[in-house]
Amino acid sequence: MRTRDKSYDYYGISPEDVKKLRNYCHNMDQEDRLKLFQCAISKAPGLELLIYESITEGIGYISLRRRRGEIPANDDDFYAYQRRTLADFYDWLRMTGKWDKEDMKSRLEVTQSGTSSTMRSKRLRRGQ
Repeated sequence: MRTRDKSYDYYGISPEDVKKLRNYCHNMDQEDRLKLFQCAISKAPGLELLIYESITEGIGYISLRRRRGEIPANDDDFYAYQRRTLADFYDWLRMTGKWDKEDMKSRLEVTQSGTSSTMRSKRLRRGQ
């Protein structure tokens, strides 16, 4: 199966865990950021910086393209490599015990309170 056709289900990640994982990636510590970047290097060579930036800052393909210029992949391939990178990172979190349900619940509560205020401040800057 081609990489672009693989979904999160293919990688064994439930829809709930996808949301938690994306939320976690916005506010992780330095060690986890380094591991995510290593996953991006191994799963998306040539796109690693763009994939990493997209995941950690929650920026989509079009916004990233406006910000950084031409991206050497189309949007289908870009998101496929992003899913592949997140799947590798998810596996690492689970293997190291960092994806413990109770631990993640407490991390996400802190993350969600910070994320909502961040989103409010972004809306205010845009005048919404």
